[in-house]
Amino acid sequence: MNDQDLFVVLVAANPVPTLERSEYGDEAMLARILTAGKPNRLNSPPIRRGWVIGGISVMMIVAAAFAVLRHEAPDDSTLFLCYSERSADPANQVALASGDPIKACREVWESGQFGASSVPPLTACITGDGFIAVMPGGDQACVDLGFSLWRGSFDDNEQAANDFRQEVGRSLGSTCYSAQEGQQVVAALLDDYGLGGWTIVGNDDWTDAFPCTAGGVDVGSKTVTLGRRERFPQDSNPKGT
Repeated sequence: MNDQDLFVVLVAANPVPTLERSEYGDEAMLARILTAGKPNRLNSPPIRRGWVIGGISVMMIVAAAFAVLRHEAPDDSTLFLCYSERSADPANQVALASGDPIKACREVWESGQFGASSVPPLTACITGDGFIAVMPGGDQACVDLGFSLWRGSFDDNEQAANDFRQEVGRSLGSTCYSAQEGQQVVAALLDDYGLGGWTIVGNDDWTDAFPCTAGGVDVGSKTVTLGRRERFPQDSNPKGT
């Protein structure tokens, strides 16, 4: 490799776009460095020394920003909260059931639940507890609170867990199933959505006053907990009675 080739390589490696050009005296300085073996620090032109320090600083800043502004997946892809303010402990928060957290949170703002006349820019963050929180502000809102950015989409397993949770709510919330029937319904839904390794937890403490089954889904532990509930007027009966 000749001197000019080495200079081209150095320029190509330069992280600062505005310095990607050869200026008067660069080739001569490169030749002096190669000839001397070790540069004389006292005599080296300050602009070139500054180029090296500045380039490293820029790379460190970019690397740090990349580490902070990371996009991650939630630990619980079924829990979305809409925050009324940019805070880890907002005055108001609304649980969302939609598979599109930002859209669902925008609808909360549009409904006037937070008392605002307009909808601010919204950003979805992953909190320290691993769930999605949508709040006012841009990406910096997440960074300021020590949160990471949500990557913006669900993978197939996360989407299946979302759909399963919503279907459990619909099925057990609209039909009065006994404890045994409720467990059978949930087991069938787990199979339908291809979710393996889940546990269904419940008991037989159903009474005449609370004859129906309700269910809670914990994606983190892959557990569905069944409990009793009262009969609602809109309930259908699986036995048709």
